[in-house]
Amino acid sequence: MQKKIIELEERRQNKIKKSMAENSTLTFSHMQEGLGSDLHELIKIARNLKSAQSERTKSFREFRKQLEAKMGNMLIDRKLLEPALFFCSMYVARLLYETAREEPKSWYAIDFLVEANESGNPFSLKEGGDMCFLLSSVFPERSARRGVKMEYYIHMGENFYYEFYNQTSSEIGYHMSNSFNTMAQVTQSCLDSL
Repeated sequence: MQKKIIELEERRQNKIKKSMAENSTLTFSHMQEGLGSDLHELIKIARNLKSAQSERTKSFREFRKQLEAKMGNMLIDRKLLEPALFFCSMYVARLLYETAREEPKSWYAIDFLVEANESGNPFSLKEGGDMCFLLSSVFPERSARRGVKMEYYIHMGENFYYEFYNQTSSEIGYHMSNSFNTMAQVTQSCLDSL
């Protein structure tokens, strides 16, 4: 199912890229014809480019909303009615939304631990927890390729989030550390059912 989601998103992105490419071609051809100096034409082209970019952002937002709703329904169906899990489900939907827009800085847990220790930035710990969560729930094949047991990422993710909570008192760190495995399973099921 993960491949299906990726394929659907790639199709959307290709459609948007095609639209942007057509607008870029239009810009170049207008400049060749001497129309590029016409301010009205340039503004029209800029609007088209902005619209294409807006469409892409809109499709990501729609994906996030659908995921939030799906995860909420799945929690209800499984009778997992703790408020913390719903809080975590919204966080996970946003995490997937952000990951779809931009890949994590690294796929190695140790990189975030080193960065947090060197910089003193507790948000590096949260990013480490996020990366471990993604590997545990969305991309388990990455950990299998590395020959690393899933329990390693679950344990590391829980610890990253808990240490983030200790340093910042951020609720999401506390709840993700306590609900990490449950949320990973719910996320996997949710993505498989899309």
